[in-house]
Amino acid sequence: MNETLSTVRGPVYLHPLPPAAAAAMTRLLQIGLAIALSILFGALIAFGVENPSADSSSVIAINPIANYLSLGGLASGLWAGVPEAYLTLGIFTLLVVPIARVLAGFYFFHRNGEILVARITFTVFVLLVLGLLVIGPLIR
Repeated sequence: MNETLSTVRGPVYLHPLPPAAAAAMTRLLQIGLAIALSILFGALIAFGVENPSADSSSVIAINPIANYLSLGGLASGLWAGVPEAYLTLGIFTLLVVPIARVLAGFYFFHRNGEILVARITFTVFVLLVLGLLVIGPLIR
């Protein structure tokens, strides 16, 4: 066990992710999460004010966001200021942020010449979108 650092084998990255890219991806997650949580927190407070006698079992039974899962329903609910529509927007924002980070990763890896990692990242993006837009609605 007397190996020096020069003899230790491990992955060698020809083009590591630039610190600016890593910082940008971190900021994307932080800002996106702050926005999503702000929307969700505000919507939960508004929902609680509008429905003071609602408990968790009654809310789960009526599924208040079901009417706002389509683009038209969400837009009309947001326009009307319905708290359930804002809950839906917060959940969508919470889902979109990691997907945006995966896309940013793909961009930076591709730009730096890390083609294998870029392909893996793109595959992860495709699987996320497939699960969200195709598989998710099928099991709903």
